[in-house]
Amino acid sequence: MIEIRQLELDDFAAFLELSHTMHAECEPHITFSDQLLLTRMFDCIGDVKRMALNAYLAWRNKALIGMAVCTAANGFYTPELHASMHYWYVLPQYRKTRAAGELVRAFKRWSKRVGAFRMHIGAERFDPEMAEIVNRMLAKHGFTKYGEQFYKEL
Repeated sequence: MIEIRQLELDDFAAFLELSHTMHAECEPHITFSDQLLLTRMFDCIGDVKRMALNAYLAWRNKALIGMAVCTAANGFYTPELHASMHYWYVLPQYRKTRAAGELVRAFKRWSKRVGAFRMHIGAERFDPEMAEIVNRMLAKHGFTKYGEQFYKEL
């Protein structure tokens, strides 16, 4: 069974380890800062209502297997909140379990709670087979693929 819960202080060691694993798989060319991660974690935990920043962790048999960091902010020209799910990651051996879907459900509940009018999920760095699985799963949750993202390393 997969359990989803909000990030708490006691989760730091496991969260740090999973973050390092995600970084090594997804962005090994970018500098990783334990101190910055700790700062962001305290930003999240320090906001008791978690209205602008939240993180959800997926646990299975007391092992951390996935995470999602969620933000909510006003648009550039509108007061309505846009909710986004960043750093959505599930360990490779658990990617065909319900972990990713449970993290999406937690994000949807949180987005509604904070009053967001739109949700965005970034799903990157998937092999073609995994991309198709993720696309189908997100469609089942009511998400529509919208546009493309372009990156350029400087």
